Amino acid sequence: MTSTRAYGGQSAEARRAGRRERLMDAAYTLLTEHGPAALTVTGVCGAAKLTARYFYEHFDNREALVQAIVEAETDAVIEATLAAALTAEGGPQERAVAATRALLATTDADPRRLRMAQEHDELVLRMRQVVADRMVERLVEHAEVAWGPMAGDVRPERLRLAASLAVGGVLQLVADWAAGQTAMDRDELAEVAARFAVQTGIAVLS
Repeated sequence: MTSTRAYGGQSAEARRAGRRERLMDAAYTLLTEHGPAALTVTGVCGAAKLTARYFYEHFDNREALVQAIVEAETDAVIEATLAAALTAEGGPQERAVAATRALLATTDADPRRLRMAQEHDELVLRMRQVVADRMVERLVEHAEVAWGPMAGDVRPERLRLAASLAVGGVLQLVADWAAGQTAMDRDELAEVAARFAVQTGIAVLS
């Protein structure tokens, strides 16, 4: 039976959740500052100031830790982006602009996300692919929000193609912006990325 006794004002469950968060936060920082080679159990535990016992309390191995980071980051980015699109007033372009601005805001809100957008290491690219795949899934689910009623009677494979092209293009624009490879400011980038996503969908779905 798991103990729920409070210690220092925190329950055992809260302390356990706190340790998990510390491990993930330390690992994310190590990954973005020193690369995947720094993601060792010893390195993560040292950065989190916890023993290996607590690492294995939450993660079976390094891959499980990486997966947890990917899922947490993906959920944070997608939920902010989707919430902005669903609450924005206007048509597809206005909703796409709101979503893109939210994506940019969540990207540069944490310097580690900006570094992730610039890196090209195999592990980082794999993590970014997971984010892209999840974004495609959510865009397909909310296709009518993105492209209006025209998306309501389209074959699933055509919807997925439109979503894949739109997400891929927008993420590349954001990556170029994060790396300083575009002269566009934030507002211009949001407008261009939104227009690309909307017009790409219209072209594929028409």
